[in-house]
Amino acid sequence: MAMDFDDDLYKLTLAYLKSERYSGSNDGKRFFFEKYKENEEADPQLRVCIWPEPYGYDSTAEELKSYTFYEFSQEGLDEAWNFVKAVVGKQQ
Repeated sequence: MAMDFDDDLYKLTLAYLKSERYSGSNDGKRFFFEKYKENEEADPQLRVCIWPEPYGYDSTAEELKSYTFYEFSQEGLDEAWNFVKAVVGKQQ
């Protein structure tokens, strides 16, 4: 069954991302959202990765992974969610 990106069941919060990675898959693509800091002094960012199935993140070649970065804010999360919805949910 395809993921409904507009269903509130899947809505992501910054509070969750402060301590956990959120991952999912849909129609042959996998993705995750996570809080990311390049180094200890850097401001946190929201990092999104998308890659093709069937393998998990650690078993997928790096050249098949696509990363995007957003501000770690509600606006950044909204932008990132819409990006993943457009890329991963486009086959719906």
